[in-house]
Amino acid sequence: MSEEDARFHPGIWLETFGKIIDKFRQERRPLLNIFQARVVAAYVWCIVHGIAPRIIGLKPRQVGGTTIFAAIAYHHARNFNCLAVTIADVFKKSSNLYRMVCDFARLDEFPWGQSDRVPTQTEFRLGNGSIFEKRSADSPMGTRGDTIQVAHMSEVSYWPNTSVKSADEVATSLLNALADHPATFGGMESTPNGALGLFYNSWEAARWPGFDDYWKSYSEQPDGEGSGWIRVFAAWYEFPEHRESVRRGSALTAEEIEAVDLTPRERDGVDRFGWDVDQILWWRWVLKNKCLGDEDRRDEEYASDPNGCFLSSGRPRFATVGVGAIVAWSKALRYEVGLFVDQRGGGLAWQATGANEATVWMWERPIPGCRYLISIDTMRGESETARGKDSDAHAVLCWRAAYRDEDGVLHQPRLVARVVPPCRWDNAPLAGQVDLLSRWYGRCIVAVEINNGIGLLKELRDRNVPLYRMATWDKALQQSVTTLGWDTNADTREMIVSELATRIREGTVDIACPHLAAQLQAFIINKSGKSEAMAGKHDDDVIAAAIGVFNLESGTEYSEATVERGMPPDDGAWRPVGGG
Repeated sequence: MSEEDARFHPGIWLETFGKIIDKFRQERRPLLNIFQARVVAAYVWCIVHGIAPRIIGLKPRQVGGTTIFAAIAYHHARNFNCLAVTIADVFKKSSNLYRMVCDFARLDEFPWGQSDRVPTQTEFRLGNGSIFEKRSADSPMGTRGDTIQVAHMSEVSYWPNTSVKSADEVATSLLNALADHPATFGGMESTPNGALGLFYNSWEAARWPGFDDYWKSYSEQPDGEGSGWIRVFAAWYEFPEHRESVRRGSALTAEEIEAVDLTPRERDGVDRFGWDVDQILWWRWVLKNKCLGDEDRRDEEYASDPNGCFLSSGRPRFATVGVGAIVAWSKALRYEVGLFVDQRGGGLAWQATGANEATVWMWERPIPGCRYLISIDTMRGESETARGKDSDAHAVLCWRAAYRDEDGVLHQPRLVARVVPPCRWDNAPLAGQVDLLSRWYGRCIVAVEINNGIGLLKELRDRNVPLYRMATWDKALQQSVTTLGWDTNADTREMIVSELATRIREGTVDIACPHLAAQLQAFIINKSGKSEAMAGKHDDDVIAAAIGVFNLESGTEYSEATVERGMPPDDGAWRPVGGG
């Protein structure tokens, strides 16, 4: 290959003129593996077509994923005058990433004709004017507002949510700083860490490369145009070194091969991906020696396909397939937006409005004979609102119980309407809105979580809104008593969340609300086993949904058809006629 080839192509440069420090701390000239070659191919395709390279890599452990993204960033900065940022999840990894770039420059044998400056602890100036800066996602300096031309974001799945900034804020700030020009490069790489969060969402929004079809063996092209980022993935079994015979340095015997009894998971790998015994024995060795017997951890760090690896970590509380269906339906199904208007002489009218004026989202009008219930999770008080746009909020959801139509078709329980989120109204106006929603659905019953909702309960009771009563056991009286509202405690919380989880997993509840769908995605099981929202997220919709689904049998029947009448445009100008 010529020098011009190496100047243009980062893969040719790395294999011909570049060197790395390998895991044995030895300098060597690498040969690209299959993952690295796919990343480089995506980059070169973008450059050839005059498109700004934006590449997201889902990588197995120990296959040089970070190395190839750093090599491309370095090579790009040699060809274009750039402000380049290398940033990882924590300071130590950011330092390692920055040192990798400095090593590329120190060991580079290509005649760039540039005189570099000596690197400092945080900045390295190349001879062509390009500057590399080391930043960290856990530092407030990680996202200062310079315009940049290269951004290498490493181990994005593990970027922390700190008291200073969330991972989403760090990434958003960095990507907004990245210039939108063909001479820029954006790279994001990570091993998976659950079907939620910044990296997962970015991966889902990206698309597979149209110039290659390797991905068709284990995935499908997502719908839509995508975010402009190109996905790159390689499964563990695509690497020739991932074989037991290679690991131990000797071929398998016929007896070893004959003795292998496949597990269901291994048989699936044989059927779907063509694994052989040599690969399976290596995979077993990884489970025992690298992952301490944790199969989910192995499926995450040594992924077989780009879908299952996300399901293996992060421990989402709700079935990912079920939540995925809810997310898809939320995107596809339109809903009405508007507000309720009291009519002269009684009755209630629905008035369609623009999104900014709406107080209610509605997916389904009332159906005579069906039962309805409103569930409410209230926010923790006025002090919460002072924290800004991401503070706690009220969640007011209206549910329709399951029913069979005249043809005998079963219609699953459904979220039919809600107060527009995020809702941080005071109790009095909130009670008025809940009253209207209850009337629209036939004066249906309202279940308010009492943990923070005593004030709202009083307002609703004063309006004669039908209120749910919860039966509890009074230890002092040794008898069952009923109290207004729903009490969420350690026992009832897991009970109602489990019911919601079952329905999501089995597909026996219809939800098409994007706000609730986002919270379902971010609801996890933490390390102590508690179900809760992930750091920086909220669960008000989730708890309200769980209360509603669990108590649907208490729903009240809709028997009064609410007449929808339009308000005359000059209604305010009308005057009584005759006698006055």
